[in-house]
Amino acid sequence: MKEETKRMYNYNYKNNYNKVVIIGLGQLGLPVAKYVKEHGFDTYGYDINQKTMQSAESKYGIKQATNFGDFDVLIICVSTHRPDDMFTPQVDGLMSVVEKISREAKAGALISIESTVPKGTSKKVFEKVDHRFHVVHAPHRWYALEEEVHGVNQLRIVGGVSNCCLQHGLNFYDGREVISQTTATA
Repeated sequence: MKEETKRMYNYNYKNNYNKVVIIGLGQLGLPVAKYVKEHGFDTYGYDINQKTMQSAESKYGIKQATNFGDFDVLIICVSTHRPDDMFTPQVDGLMSVVEKISREAKAGALISIESTVPKGTSKKVFEKVDHRFHVVHAPHRWYALEEEVHGVNQLRIVGGVSNCCLQHGLNFYDGREVISQTTATA
């Protein structure tokens, strides 16, 4: 086993979630970034639209990330459907982000996909990052346009591609109750 891989599985997930980046600061990502920041994490944002990034920085104090090298948690909140048809999956943008993460992020970091994805996507992400990161899917269950009714502070469903990944995800999302601990297929 590679030394880098050994370190990944010894990662102390209970105490090492200090620096978080939210990738994609649209209707889903910006409220997630605000929520993460309000809970005391050192919070950064990354968005391909510079105006969106500047707005998040000036209005909410979300610092701009220029690369993914120093983060403990990378939360992906990018669009995963075709622009002209929200019911047709399109994960090219997500996989492009994953490619960048694979090149730049530190081994052992947690990748959380909050975007809605087709079955098998999390496993593809895990394979693409060559098992060097913990991958979970924690799909959003609220909408920014209805934040009062469907806010971010509600029960979350977290699925991991392995038990180790799942444990990291549960610890980051402060999973106090495990209903069923199985690995995810999304």
